[in-house]
Amino acid sequence: MKKLSIILFVTVFVVFTLFFGVSCKDGTVSEETTTEEVTTEEVTTEEVTTEEVTIKFWKYQDENEQETLEALVAKFNEENKDINVVFETFPWEQYTGEKLITAIAGGEGPDVYWLSAGDFLKFVMNGLVLPLNDTFTKDLQADFLEQSLKAVTIGEFIYGVPHEMGVQSLIYDKKLFEQEGLNPPGDWDELIQVALKLKTDTRWGITLPTDPGVFENFIWYPWLWMAGGEVVDSSWTKATINDSGGAQALQLWGDLVNKYEVASPKGGTAFADDIATGHSAMAMLGHWVVDNSKANYPDFEIGVAQLPPPTKSGKSIAAYGGWWSVVNSQTKYPEAAKKFAVWLFGQDPQNCIDLLTPPGTYLSPRKSVMDEVVNIDYYKEWPHPVYIEEIWPNTRPEPAYPAEIVVAITEAIQEVLFGGSTGQEAADNAAEKINSFLSGPDGDKVRELLK
Repeated sequence: MKKLSIILFVTVFVVFTLFFGVSCKDGTVSEETTTEEVTTEEVTTEEVTTEEVTIKFWKYQDENEQETLEALVAKFNEENKDINVVFETFPWEQYTGEKLITAIAGGEGPDVYWLSAGDFLKFVMNGLVLPLNDTFTKDLQADFLEQSLKAVTIGEFIYGVPHEMGVQSLIYDKKLFEQEGLNPPGDWDELIQVALKLKTDTRWGITLPTDPGVFENFIWYPWLWMAGGEVVDSSWTKATINDSGGAQALQLWGDLVNKYEVASPKGGTAFADDIATGHSAMAMLGHWVVDNSKANYPDFEIGVAQLPPPTKSGKSIAAYGGWWSVVNSQTKYPEAAKKFAVWLFGQDPQNCIDLLTPPGTYLSPRKSVMDEVVNIDYYKEWPHPVYIEEIWPNTRPEPAYPAEIVVAITEAIQEVLFGGSTGQEAADNAAEKINSFLSGPDGDKVRELLK
């Protein structure tokens, strides 16, 4: 049953990936999901304790992290002579596209891999992740922020070890703002007015993600929250994205591109380069671009500010994303895989500090690590204190939704950007799709899983 479930899942996953990677012309994509909670006892193990076992560890390529992770893997291998971890990385587009899920479905996937919130619930619902309760113990969890643990917990099971928090913000050209005598916008009206003032024939006023997918959703969520909206109600029985908050947030993005024409309709994801090269004045991005911007454009002064709420009396809210170490439910060596996944960033805080110090620009979900990070000279430099002191206290974790809901949200954003829909029309369309999913058998599975 599990093999069939995974084959069905990868078929739909590939369609989902191609849909969003190539075009957005074909309407709604549906995904058949099979909920199978996996426990350690259900994994067929061929683990041999008297001989060395080899496990694979996969993640996306990131030159900023490569040297640190290679050193950590070497350290683990040295300390654990009975386990050999082979570390592999893949280009971002491959890893977040078909590479990981296709390999898992074919029985050639990694034993340990990094997973983000955007795909988390989808993978768990399809039985692709092994719970870590017996290895990632309560004593170890005590050093983690409560919200970071909630993000990797479903029901009574904890499925991942979080190690980073990529906090969103408004990024802007600091010198340009100073030259024009402008402050970062304090509400949505000011955001529009500043973008209008700074737009020229060669420079956009602001850049936002227009490529469909989970990253676009991730950047959009805080605008929904700041307007008082949510995607679904707390019981997961009804869509609420079409309440006023969802409609307002969608309308804002549509207006930036179409009504005011201050945002590029070709956003992509490399926004920091656009600002540093003078092609955009502002962008909806986050902490993760700061160091690359400094390294690649040493003469550019990056500005960082909180995301503006709808009105000055409102509250700024940002989302934080990140990646988690998880264990493949198909691994032949579950004990070895769990041991490495938890050792990597769940035990010695120094491993986390090594990952976060230059050139990394993330915050840590571990209390002991953040206590150390704030005393590191690198994190005292602009603009890191803005993230630590001003933005982080008002953040929420990136939410995890089933693929059907992710697609509905993405399609709503695409409708206001390129389909000519109003915010309310797009929100209503999304709500109809979400309600159809929630009222069916897969909605029952989600509610049961989230109990």
